[in-house]
This record gives sequence, C-alpha cells and structure tokens, in this order.
Amino acid sequence: MLLVYDPLTLVPQLLHEHLQCIVSCLALLLHRLERLELTFCGRGLTESAAAALAAAGPLDQLRELTLRGAYRLNDASLCNILRNMPNLQVLRLPQNSLLTEDSVKQLPSLVPLLRSV
Repeated sequence: MLLVYDPLTLVPQLLHEHLQCIVSCLALLLHRLERLELTFCGRGLTESAAAALAAAGPLDQLRELTLRGAYRLNDASLCNILRNMPNLQVLRLPQNSLLTEDSVKQLPSLVPLLRSV
C-alpha cells in the first residue's frame, strides 16, 4: 500500500493546515502502509501532528518514509515518529532545516534495519 500526500494536487484551502487531521484520520490505515511520502508538509507537520503519527501505533509494514520540506519537524519529533517504525529501511528527509546531527546519531538504535538515509 502506498500513500502520497502532495498538497499541490489538493484544493488550496487544504494545503498545510489540515495535515494533522489527515494523519489522525488515516491512523487506522497506517499499520498497513509500506511506503509513506509526506511532501511539502512544512507548516502542517507540527509537533502535535508528529505525535499523532507516532501514536498511530507500531507501523510494522512501513519500509520507506519520506518527510520532504517538514521545516517544523525537530529532532525530538522525528525520534518519536521513528520509534514505531521498527522495519524502516529507507528514510528521506530533504529540506528539513530543524533537524540536527543529534537525531542522525540516534538512527541506528531507533531503526536498526535502516539502510538508506
């Protein structure tokens, strides 16, 4: 199963403001995802939206995660999200300006199967 969130294809009023609601509503389906791409989700991927994604429970099937342009995503929120993705193999984090070396250092312990960042 693949889920791609691309706000450029949605009506303008749904752009970033409703990402938290989208993540919460999809929480029931997230456990079946193998690949999740959240692109240009900057304003919407807040700490509370990241907490909602983390609270979705273990995402055992998820193998690939892309969080492009999540400029509000910080180290603590990223680590919180990744704790529930034990089988993640590919992580893409382009254009995420708040992330630091601290979260990168924690990746091996958070996602031991990770092979590509």
